[in-house]
Amino acid sequence: MHIRLEFCAKSIRQTERAILKGGKAFLDAHFTAREHHYCGSKKMKFEHYAVRLAAKQAFLKLVGSLHPERHRISLTKTSRARRFPYREVEIFRTGFGNPEIRYSGRIKRHLAAAGKFRFEVSLAHERRQAVAAVVMINSPG
Repeated sequence: MHIRLEFCAKSIRQTERAILKGGKAFLDAHFTAREHHYCGSKKMKFEHYAVRLAAKQAFLKLVGSLHPERHRISLTKTSRARRFPYREVEIFRTGFGNPEIRYSGRIKRHLAAAGKFRFEVSLAHERRQAVAAVVMINSPG
């Protein structure tokens, strides 16, 4: 069994600016409809958006590390074609309120080819920062 951990922090103010500047196009590129509905319904919606972006970036770093020679991942605008889309990752809450990660598309195919994986996620935010920790557990066999 192999375990990897990735942390990511996002400025809530920068996330708010990006959403206000990019509008619907930014939201559609980074969030699923369910995430948009969930975050948009909250009083502190930018905190909820920011913590989901942090979790997605941590998750994508882990996924991108599986086959660095074949699937380079860039979290900047410079090589959009080579990265996995944010919309293929969804951060949601279970019926018990625990955060979980759901993934689809290229990411799902990439992980299926790479082996058996389980992911755990932890989310936190305060007035200025949102942080997420994602643990990737590889089960042999």
